[in-house]
Amino acid sequence: MPDSVDFSGKPFHFIGIGGIGMSALAQVVASRGLPVAGSDLRLSHITQRLQGAGVHIFWQQEAQNLEFFQGGSSQSQPTPPLESTTAPHPQRPLPQIICSTAINDHNPEYRAAKALGCPIFHRADLLAALMGQYRSIAVAGTH
Repeated sequence: MPDSVDFSGKPFHFIGIGGIGMSALAQVVASRGLPVAGSDLRLSHITQRLQGAGVHIFWQQEAQNLEFFQGGSSQSQPTPPLESTTAPHPQRPLPQIICSTAINDHNPEYRAAKALGCPIFHRADLLAALMGQYRSIAVAGTH
């Protein structure tokens, strides 16, 4: 696993992009002009907002979603599973995978990302990398 998140232009793929925390991070990354895609299991006002910001959303969590940044996959065109793909295009980097604790080792996208050697980060790693670029203050509390 790499040590740090790369903001130099490598794409980001969020597994479970529709959650409130994940969607906020995806919005920040997309607002920086970086390529962002993600998957979620249902349409919501949050995922519609992300689509409006240019984020590509997949509505199922499948291994072939990771081919999106390799130039081949879309929701309307079936593609072969990643296991049959020998290597990604050499000039297109593998996406950095962002996931939350809700994503486990049985998730097809997560398994495919590991098999491909994609850098995988917990959402807290991305948040820390973003906050490390600014002077920041945190506010916490209870109900």
